[in-house]
Amino acid sequence: MLKFRELKTEDEAALAVLFRDRLTEKKPRWDIDSFMNNNNCFGLVLEDGKNKKIAGFGAIVFYETPIEGLTGTIQGVVIAREYAGAGWGRKLVKRLLAIARKNKVKSIWLTSADKREAAISLYLSEGFIKKETNFFVKEIQ
Repeated sequence: MLKFRELKTEDEAALAVLFRDRLTEKKPRWDIDSFMNNNNCFGLVLEDGKNKKIAGFGAIVFYETPIEGLTGTIQGVVIAREYAGAGWGRKLVKRLLAIARKNKVKSIWLTSADKREAAISLYLSEGFIKKETNFFVKEIQ
């Protein structure tokens, strides 16, 4: 049976494997304890209680901006291969959006690689609009 629950510190190793398998080869750089202790961060785990396995994950981070006001960013949305295609990604995104509404967020941002066609289709069907913008990243050493 699959159910959603809040992120726990002990999820870190299993999430690193899930991220590597489904999202990126990069090792996660987060401090999970810092993330969990930050009131502006919320991690949602989809757990398969029968198999004692993490089946999915998603996070939302809140921040205030001068133009947009209270904004959220959804990150790390991932469903393990064996659970993909059964609607769990949609349920996960809807739960994250409910958390945003509860916190009175004005807008939500997310990014997705072009190759993640199913994820992009999901986001568009949930009302996200693809922006024509450049998104830049600079690594700070």
